[in-house]
Amino acid sequence: MRSIGLLAVASGTLVLASACSEGSGLIPPENEAPVAIFTVPPCTIDVACTFTSSSTDDEQVTRWSWDFDGDGDADASTPEASFTYKTAKDFKVSLTVYDAQGLSQTRTSDITIAPAPGATPPTAGFTHSCNGPICTFANTSSDVAPGTIATHAWTFGDGGTSDQASPSHTYTVSAATEFTVTLTVTDNEGTSDFETRTITVTPAPVNPPSAGFTNACTLAVCTFVSTSTDVAPGTIASYAWAFGDGGTAAVKNPSHTYSVTGRTDFTVSLTVTDNEGATAVATRTITVDPTPSSNTPPTSSFSYDCAAAACNFISTAKDPDGAPIAKFAWTFGGGAEAVGNNPAHTYTISAVTEFTVTLTVTDNQGATAVASQTITVNPDPSVNAPPTASFTAKCYGEGCIFINNSTDPSPGAIVSHAWTYGDGTTSIRGQCFPWIELCGAGRVVYNITGTTTFTVTLTVTDNLGAVAVATKQVTVTPLPPAVQGCTTSGRIVECVLDIPTRSNLRFTILGVSCDLGLQVSTPPPIYDALLVNACNKTVGYSDWIWASNDLGKWLYQAGTQARIWFHQGVSTRAVNPPEGRLEGTFPNWTISYEDGDHPGAPGEPDFTDLVLGVEATTVR
Repeated sequence: MRSIGLLAVASGTLVLASACSEGSGLIPPENEAPVAIFTVPPCTIDVACTFTSSSTDDEQVTRWSWDFDGDGDADASTPEASFTYKTAKDFKVSLTVYDAQGLSQTRTSDITIAPAPGATPPTAGFTHSCNGPICTFANTSSDVAPGTIATHAWTFGDGGTSDQASPSHTYTVSAATEFTVTLTVTDNEGTSDFETRTITVTPAPVNPPSAGFTNACTLAVCTFVSTSTDVAPGTIASYAWAFGDGGTAAVKNPSHTYSVTGRTDFTVSLTVTDNEGATAVATRTITVDPTPSSNTPPTSSFSYDCAAAACNFISTAKDPDGAPIAKFAWTFGGGAEAVGNNPAHTYTISAVTEFTVTLTVTDNQGATAVASQTITVNPDPSVNAPPTASFTAKCYGEGCIFINNSTDPSPGAIVSHAWTYGDGTTSIRGQCFPWIELCGAGRVVYNITGTTTFTVTLTVTDNLGAVAVATKQVTVTPLPPAVQGCTTSGRIVECVLDIPTRSNLRFTILGVSCDLGLQVSTPPPIYDALLVNACNKTVGYSDWIWASNDLGKWLYQAGTQARIWFHQGVSTRAVNPPEGRLEGTFPNWTISYEDGDHPGAPGEPDFTDLVLGVEATTVR
């Protein structure tokens, strides 16, 4: 405030004090701080953005300090300055202005950086493994250059979140519980994608499984044998292999062919999960050499004979070169090992138990071979060992399939699988045979209007009358109605067909020119592998959509929708997201699929990688 005079009262006299002082003229006004002013311009990633100060002062602004990205560091010191943002997201922009007396003021505003036109979004993906309630999530997301993934946003389904690329999370559970986990990735160009999965988390197991494996390679073809074990009543229910080159497998003892031109190391991992939901991981580095050797590797095999829990093993391994086998290495399961060609081993057990026995042989030039067998040891053959009931649930919307993983030690054989689905419906499946895919599986389409939890029970009975029961809760959320057509989510293209009348569907290959190992399937509850490797099929191949070969052709009810999934194959090259096009209406459609391979090549995308014709046959 400027002084304009002073009134005072002294001894009843009004005194007016002058604003002037002797010999100095008027008192100058007090200096006021400058006012920082600027307008946020529209800005796009990788394009220079210009900011202009319109700040004011009662005298003169003498200095400017800009912070364009909110990191606290000065980025410019002129009244007009440019800045190029490398990430499309929200930032804080600050301008601090100073006058000649050193007074200052700061103004901060929000700015949103727009993505580049036509930017390619990333592809979100992840895998997970759980050891009891502790789950580890491995980010497998990718992006197409020049895009790079900038942020990761996880929600774990229990209120927990994380912004790490590959976090761990501990759940609080007292029984097996399902959680919906979502990973949302955003790249530096401001585009996003998300992946959602439902996982089952169990309390910390008392006896988790132990993972292990051996391998033998002939040139670039490698065979892997699981030596994993579990403590009864736990049994290993699933195997998940990662071969280090992007290839995967879900069988116990897979074979994998590597694409290499020279001697190369790969890190191979095996994750095993038992019937109680406990997991274990084994990892090792293998060397693959595609160069032929003059040495022919040996072949491994063995026979065995058990009297109660005492077993004798006899190697029948051979070396085609005629040289003797130099080394025999046995693992009997449960941690026991031995060397020598014909060892004996007595198992310490009180009930019928399965063990995986592995023989690894090495010849005189260092080449190896592996053989493995699962044997059943019964310490008291006069007592029938009951079966073990186990199943896993896979749901998509209202439809669920329950995959039977039950086992029964010899001489028992499961002859009945009785399901109750928790909604009043039941089904019974008979004896399993090796040629029946997903034998004993249960299927149901729930009639729900909102998210609902059901208790599902499987009761198995063997040929000697022994019974076992497994129970699990599943949470089901209905799918919203979809528009007929094809959409892409990550590496899966889903094509939806409207079915106005009860019908069976038949598909026919009209064209095929893909090379990424394309898989075509239907989601639960059908769960039919229509084309395991479509790229190896020929034009004209045709088949019905089946209920996985144990219920005949799948019958689509009137007013429902058929869904077909196209799974993009794995490639060592950079690929674009897959796409699909649907033409036609009931009862005939054509689906044209683009696998995203060879991006930028002439004519790509061409939507000729797989062309399917789908025909509906009305069922009265």
